Amino acid sequence: MDPALAHLGVRDDDHLRTLIARTLEADGVHAAITSWTLRVSPVAYDLEALTTLSRQRVHGHVETAAGSRPFSVFVKVLRSWRWRPEFAFVPPPLRADAERLLPWEVEPAVYRTALAAALPTGLSMPSTVAVIELGGDAAAVWMTDVATDPSPWSPARFEQAARLLGRLAVSPDVVAALRPIEPLVRRRTVRSYLDGRVRHQVLPALRDEGLWQHPSVGEHFGPLRSELVRLADRLPSLVDELDRYRSGVAHGDACTRNLLVTRDGGLCLIDFGFVALAPVGFDLSQLTVGEHQLGERDPADLPEISDRVLDGYAAGLAAEGVQTPDRHQLRRVRAVVLALFSGISAVPFERLGDGDGEEVDRIVAGRAVVCRWILDEVAATEGRAVR
Repeated sequence: MDPALAHLGVRDDDHLRTLIARTLEADGVHAAITSWTLRVSPVAYDLEALTTLSRQRVHGHVETAAGSRPFSVFVKVLRSWRWRPEFAFVPPPLRADAERLLPWEVEPAVYRTALAAALPTGLSMPSTVAVIELGGDAAAVWMTDVATDPSPWSPARFEQAARLLGRLAVSPDVVAALRPIEPLVRRRTVRSYLDGRVRHQVLPALRDEGLWQHPSVGEHFGPLRSELVRLADRLPSLVDELDRYRSGVAHGDACTRNLLVTRDGGLCLIDFGFVALAPVGFDLSQLTVGEHQLGERDPADLPEISDRVLDGYAAGLAAEGVQTPDRHQLRRVRAVVLALFSGISAVPFERLGDGDGEEVDRIVAGRAVVCRWILDEVAATEGRAVR
């Protein structure tokens, strides 16, 4: 047996045979396995995830009574981020809260539920092959590999995704599927994010005079500085406002990277580490600006994407029986969530020390455009705030 498999929770050849058989069964193959050849390949990913230890693809060929066939399974190892070097920089009094803010257990727990069968038509997730506890606050999630269409998203695709996320938010079937892990999905709240990362990391950086001496920050964010400071002062009241909206199921990081387009034109949700009960409309935030924040999309199309996702989400709510969804209130929820999770932290602190000044300037400039749009959305929706 390949030694790399032991790190993915495989105990022996019999266990491996069982895992491969489950992978084939997910593809409708139920023939007995006689032999196999395989390899374990790391899967590259360009964004850091603090609770992800590794991503591997276990793939190869099997011989069965029905003949030879290829197989591929994706294995994601989740682990508490207290084992990461970055955790040492968290002040000791804040470490318990910091660990609770990024609970590694949520994603393995989601894959143990019946969520896959409860998702609305057109939305799927990888089938669970196995969730294997590794000890030391870690688990390996074995899931089916998903064949995807990597084409750039059109505005219509954003609307499709929003409609499905709207259905996800209020679907009784989805709520019932997640009920066994409700304590986990209730644990992370917008308020805990404010009291944790924002209060102890983002706000001190924003109020540091040295930040504004950086040439790119001064040039692109300087005109926004006073508005960002005022926004920082308003954050507690904005969180209070969000507490007054109806809650639903949120994926929590519904960007295009986590909504894979499948070969049949549907969408496949992945990366469930931020699933939570949150204000209905929460998922509109990352869906709208995720690609723009990463510099992967021209901010000039933000107004069109903004309108399409609001229309789609409202249609999804209506499809699940919500009477006359309030599009304007959804826009307000999105604006407030964006202010808390994207606007106040729009300055890319983590990139300012990079050596490539030209690239840093491009990123900062793009973030400033998105931040300007978020601040304008907060101002434009003030009349829709729940008092």
